[in-house]
Amino acid sequence: MKKYIIKSAYLLAIVLYGPAMRGLDCANLAPEPANLSTIKDEVLEYHDSGAWDKAIVCKVEQAKAVLQNYKPAKQEKPAVVFDIDETSLSNWDHLNSSNFGYIVEESKKWENSMQDTAIKPILELYALARKNGFTVFFISGRRENQRAPTEANLKKVGFDTWQAVYLKPMDFTGHRAMEYKSKWRAQIQAAGYTIVLNIGDQQSDLDGDPQAKYNFKISNPAYIIP
Repeated sequence: MKKYIIKSAYLLAIVLYGPAMRGLDCANLAPEPANLSTIKDEVLEYHDSGAWDKAIVCKVEQAKAVLQNYKPAKQEKPAVVFDIDETSLSNWDHLNSSNFGYIVEESKKWENSMQDTAIKPILELYALARKNGFTVFFISGRRENQRAPTEANLKKVGFDTWQAVYLKPMDFTGHRAMEYKSKWRAQIQAAGYTIVLNIGDQQSDLDGDPQAKYNFKISNPAYIIP
């Protein structure tokens, strides 16, 4: 009886779906994407080999040259904008231990634990900006209710002085970081500052108006924020 039922089901499938299956163009199927496990291994190798650090250093050296050579106009107030996560502060320990998974509450718990380390080339760029008379601003996708631990972590690792730290408003319900990050840049500009340099690990850190005179995107193959 069991064999009869299985055979009947198979025949029914042939009757119902056979024509559609015979018309399928298997020669032109979309290529299978790279396996997620393979990509994660490649990101680990990129980090552990030092290639990630080298890529950041190259961009930072270019940014340093901009700050060293920039000549502000009379009465100009030159400023530099830094992103925070994966630009100024590294979440690598959490990213690695979570196998690059993103669970909102776990990520916020990590960020609020103030265990992030400084990304050293960016800390050097920050020191150079201050030495050369640039006003420093931070703009981050962290929420406003994370202000205290975020500012404490920045100070803990050496980013100890700034004009303002702008965070994502608690009532923000949009889907693109550019929406609030460009708004904060507009506020900086409205306060009379010239944003000479803007540096971040996401394209969304740099998109939108107003634009900095010079934009630098550093490497981050671990995640994308639209």
